[in-house]
Amino acid sequence: MLEVKNLTVSTPNGRDILKDVSFILNDGDKLAVIGEEGNGKSTLLKAIYDKKLLNFFAVSGEINKGKMTCGLLEQILDEEWNNFTAIDFFLKNTPKSEQNYEIYNDFGKISQIISNLNLDEEILEGRTIGTMSGGEKVKLQLAKLWYQNPDLVLLDEPTNDLDIETLELLEDYIQKNEKIVVYVSHDETLLERTANCILHLEQIKHKSEPRFTFANLSYRDYVDERILKLAKQDQIATFEQARRREQKEIVNNMRNKLQSVNPGRANAMRAILAREARWEREGLTEHTDTEEQISLRYTSEVKLPARKVVLNLHLDKLAVGDKLLAQDVNLLVTGPEKVVIIGKNGCGKSSLIKEIYSKLSSEPLPGIKFLYMPQNYGDLLDENLTPIEFLCDSGEKKDIELIRTILGNLKFTSKEMEHKIGELSGGQKAKVYLTKIMREESNVLLLDEPTRNLSPLSNPAIRQFFKNYKGAIISVSHDRKFIGEVCDKVYRLDQSGLKRVDF
Repeated sequence: MLEVKNLTVSTPNGRDILKDVSFILNDGDKLAVIGEEGNGKSTLLKAIYDKKLLNFFAVSGEINKGKMTCGLLEQILDEEWNNFTAIDFFLKNTPKSEQNYEIYNDFGKISQIISNLNLDEEILEGRTIGTMSGGEKVKLQLAKLWYQNPDLVLLDEPTNDLDIETLELLEDYIQKNEKIVVYVSHDETLLERTANCILHLEQIKHKSEPRFTFANLSYRDYVDERILKLAKQDQIATFEQARRREQKEIVNNMRNKLQSVNPGRANAMRAILAREARWEREGLTEHTDTEEQISLRYTSEVKLPARKVVLNLHLDKLAVGDKLLAQDVNLLVTGPEKVVIIGKNGCGKSSLIKEIYSKLSSEPLPGIKFLYMPQNYGDLLDENLTPIEFLCDSGEKKDIELIRTILGNLKFTSKEMEHKIGELSGGQKAKVYLTKIMREESNVLLLDEPTRNLSPLSNPAIRQFFKNYKGAIISVSHDRKFIGEVCDKVYRLDQSGLKRVDF
């Protein structure tokens, strides 16, 4: 059993990230931790794994794990592992710990796990971890967890860099695990298929106050129940506020009449004042305050003729350095098609979208204006600028006010709008790019994993935004909701090129 009781975590400057978080999990529970970036999801997993990982934070409350063994898949693998090999990773608990050579006796078992995760056997032949892709690093961590088989499994964003085949393996692992699994993920499909309880972490009141909700529900049931609950709260708040206005109007009329007709009736005036005081004590139901209620809409009209050639690409080969990834790659996109490229980790999807970006940049087609949203936002974002500075070229007051309104609709606070982009979370950087898309008249979007850093509760609005887009979209994604709801055509990339597939 895992018991978390009144867990509070505060930053060195006194801001609460988590406050009085409490829940109990038993064997077989699969807890999905959801919420926006910066709300303490990774902090919670680190606290459960080892409070020493939060040595710069103030931590109070109780975490009772009994004698359970615990394994953690980190969101970003410690860079100290970069010069070690995969074998070192299995032999050592941490980069600084001693090697446990007895693990060599299980080399065959480890090799089989590596194979089951579709990792190349060369991973075990001396490659250093620093040379591995993001997906390979996640798979390596999963392989170690599956080998160790801990009593409590903690997974921090395992789905961001995984291909669809491995996502399905991960789903199967979580579903069939008879122990406790606590995980953070933006992948709605995985959440819907695996979670049997939810912990929702929020920052409300302009991100000044943490709030948590624990529910013994599946993800879909939690979302549906939450929508109904929020709608009911808003309905009650609207009714109460309207009734209070009517009551105040009646009392004001009584006061005015009393003062004009018989100002000496002190008892009647005291009764009026007491009624008003009682109202103040009772308070009113507040309108809902949630982070996922984001609003996206285009500020420009995008048009693209149905038969307009957007891209006609042919590559004899797709390679990174001396490594051949694919041959005879062909892709024709016409009109407002929404195309997605899928494939295994390391097959060259991001390399291909960069080739498309290069072709559209060097050989511009008449009537085509494109915008590129890379997987690594630092490729095109000046991280020393604020969001306002990045998005507003003119510096005119009306443009700045419009940008502030758009960012506000994406749940940026006034302070966050003035932060350097380098200080923002991955999800906030993605929203800065979405704001750029909303403002520019680009009729072609190149998107490399556009939903990977966005909350699952915000993603339905993001998908609807792209679905409503009137131009062409050429994308790379592992997000099965995005692929199914937004994209018209699906192509799989492998060594033989691109092939149209049903999804």
